[in-house]
Amino acid sequence: MNGQTDRSDAKTRTAARRRRATLIVTVVSIVTTFWIVGSAQGRGPSNGLKVQPAEFDPQRLCDAKPAWIKGIGLFADDDAFAYAFRMHKLCSTDTNAASFGVISGVKGQTLIGPTALGFDFKNANAGFVAHCSAGSPRFNVTMSDGSFHFVGGCGHGTFTPDVPATGWTRVRFDPQDPNQAFPVVPTNATIASIALVFDEGSDVDPNGSPEIVLDNIFVNGLFASRP
Repeated sequence: MNGQTDRSDAKTRTAARRRRATLIVTVVSIVTTFWIVGSAQGRGPSNGLKVQPAEFDPQRLCDAKPAWIKGIGLFADDDAFAYAFRMHKLCSTDTNAASFGVISGVKGQTLIGPTALGFDFKNANAGFVAHCSAGSPRFNVTMSDGSFHFVGGCGHGTFTPDVPATGWTRVRFDPQDPNQAFPVVPTNATIASIALVFDEGSDVDPNGSPEIVLDNIFVNGLFASRP
């Protein structure tokens, strides 16, 4: 029996590694595509941070489509419609699908310090408690030296409750902290590509939640709070 269990656990770990490896390649491909499109549209560092929704679901097995949605986020001077970025995965974690937020406007910058990356999340939305786990959402980062890094997931960050408002939580990540980044991000390289990734379903969330709502997505002092 123990042998069967060990083999089953090994298969599960192997499947998870393969899924993550596939998503790494997918992230690089999707981000590269959006860097090119963004450059053509004039979206660069001078225009601030942009987060473009993208979905990976090659077999059309799941709804993992992210979106900027009006009325569920925080009001701001430049966001009268209270947009927020909802990420979800309405299928099992093992399903080969993921929700992405492709980030532009920071290519060529370094990632240094305890508050280099982060976001604010809504504690609950439309009956769902925020899915903030050890794996999702996280930042997938490729640096100019060719290295690839997982920063997060959400549950590994430093939390400030009720900031910027009641019912929200601020999360920050230190890319040089081995408890928050794997492997740690080098300080002598610059960002080649970066994306938010949500690839877990409700089956791995303690509250059974398949989604999270983000606002004020943050990289190096720049915020994205609307499309």
